[in-house]
Amino acid sequence: MKGFVFTIDSLFAVVVSITIALSFYSLLEQMDAEPVGNHAELDILSALDKMGGIDSVSPRELETMLSTYNKCGTLTIRTNGRTVREVVACGCNSDEFYSGARSFVRHSIDGKYSVAVLRTCLKVD
Repeated sequence: MKGFVFTIDSLFAVVVSITIALSFYSLLEQMDAEPVGNHAELDILSALDKMGGIDSVSPRELETMLSTYNKCGTLTIRTNGRTVREVVACGCNSDEFYSGARSFVRHSIDGKYSVAVLRTCLKVD
């Protein structure tokens, strides 16, 4: 049959392509949206604790860690509810929005506990 455009295999390929496209569309329609921001506070606190630098981090070191994410922040360390240390990296104004806050708790045998809270905001140049 010369000139017959549609063969059985091409019709099968079209049906399969349409089925794949519709299932892909259906899958995308059911997906939940991911949050826009990247909250790295917990990762930074975990890395500082693992390296043993949570108690000795300098403002410049904290600023360097946060600059990767284009953020500023404040690290507050409290022991038994009393603020022991506060490290400020390029500071956040009161009218700026805090994008995230994470806590990391260390508990010792003698009953003392420490909480490190890293609050961040987007850096505005």
